[in-house]
Amino acid sequence: MSLINISTWWFLRSKTQKIIIISLAAVLIFAIILVSCGHDNAIIGKWEDRYGNELTFYPDGALMVGRREGSYSVALGKITVEFSGEKHSGTYKIDGNTLVINWNDFDDALRLTKMK
Repeated sequence: MSLINISTWWFLRSKTQKIIIISLAAVLIFAIILVSCGHDNAIIGKWEDRYGNELTFYPDGALMVGRREGSYSVALGKITVEFSGEKHSGTYKIDGNTLVINWNDFDDALRLTKMK
């Protein structure tokens, strides 16, 4: 479709059709923004591994492991953590109060239980 055809097509649309098209485009853009930059709210909070080590995920992307600070990001089932000068990524799944992280560069999965 050339630019002339697009502008002619837009010009021939009724006001109601234009409002519907613009509204749908706005909703689509909003949905893309939410998916691309949001955090999975289910991951936010305190978690504990089987050895009693605590990890706390904050809504702003901050991460505490014990008393040390780091950062994290999640999107579409993938997680990236930056901690102590190192960056690790992998996939994660939350099932009830259990968080399982399968790191790309480690053999063993990290299993965490949500603390109350």
